[in-house]
Amino acid sequence: MGGRVKEQCGKTRWEEFPAIRAIRAAVGRLDHGWEDTACLQVKAGGHVLISSDHMGAEHAYPGEDVRSLVRRGIFEAFSDLAASGAEPVGLQIDVRAPDDFTAGDFRAIGLAVDDALAVTGGLLLQGSNLSRGEFGVSSTVLGVCDAGRGPLRRHGARPGDLIVVSGPFGGWDGALALLNAAAADRLTDEEWETLLAEFLDYRPELAVGAALLSTGLVSACLDCNDSLAKSLIDLSYACGHRVEIDLIHVPVAPSARYAEALGIASLQRTVLSGIAGDDRLLFTVPPADADEVSDAVFRRTGRRPVTVGRVTAQAGVGAVVRNRDGTDTHMRRDQPATVYLPGFSPGQRRLGLSAYPSAGRRFAPQRSAS
Repeated sequence: MGGRVKEQCGKTRWEEFPAIRAIRAAVGRLDHGWEDTACLQVKAGGHVLISSDHMGAEHAYPGEDVRSLVRRGIFEAFSDLAASGAEPVGLQIDVRAPDDFTAGDFRAIGLAVDDALAVTGGLLLQGSNLSRGEFGVSSTVLGVCDAGRGPLRRHGARPGDLIVVSGPFGGWDGALALLNAAAADRLTDEEWETLLAEFLDYRPELAVGAALLSTGLVSACLDCNDSLAKSLIDLSYACGHRVEIDLIHVPVAPSARYAEALGIASLQRTVLSGIAGDDRLLFTVPPADADEVSDAVFRRTGRRPVTVGRVTAQAGVGAVVRNRDGTDTHMRRDQPATVYLPGFSPGQRRLGLSAYPSAGRRFAPQRSAS
């Protein structure tokens, strides 16, 4: 996002919005939609949805193993698919690995794929594209929507539609802030287990997306894995109208509350501007249909979506966030994205997932981007 670069550590860095715009401007053969998933309509009337994501060694938390890192990357790709409401059918991976990778490291990649597909469904369609270099795995996921039921897209919101979110925000970013501040010993055992779950074990909300699609009432939908703030701007850009939300209505994840209570990070940072977004879905629905949509999600998932704002009648791109203190934050298309990396010690308590034993080599700490 944004029309400028940002100074960091003596260097400039690109922003997502102008980077995408530059690529698209140079392509003559272009689908003019602006979506996280590509949509192909097949002759039988159904739709195939495709999305890709990348996770490399630079994204690893200190001491994270191959299995955990690759699984997280695959889930990020499936999160885009969740926002379309499609049924997952398959996954393709492209692997880049250094010369000293062992058979055990490659097996860890396979275990991560199996972990992810056990949650999402679908098959590994192709996994033989390998190259040498710094470690990274690109994941391409495919899903289908049956004939007669087009996928959810982000561009259909209309003035007056309610803006609704599927669950609490700030879990990943609150957990990261606590870990970077070495605050683990200030948490109870129960709080620590919650932190681990929110930082390591979040899931793409495929069931929520499927429930939304089944209603036929949702006007737009997108996932928030790049932050709630960015998703609001993306929604505004797609529909051509400004949007507004009230931060006091946005549900807050426990780790975000822990970080605020300890004076480490504000809810404004973790809930609104945090880079992760916890893979929640943000969608719009006409007010008259809100209860029916909420009931459909509750029946499928046991959770109730929460209304946080609305699409305004004002044309343009931007978002107004009413803060908890009553002030307003105005965000525009050139709002820079928040970027920060794990900078904590891998020795804080036990950083691992009990449901998934570690496999493959562990990654060294990365330098902070701030």
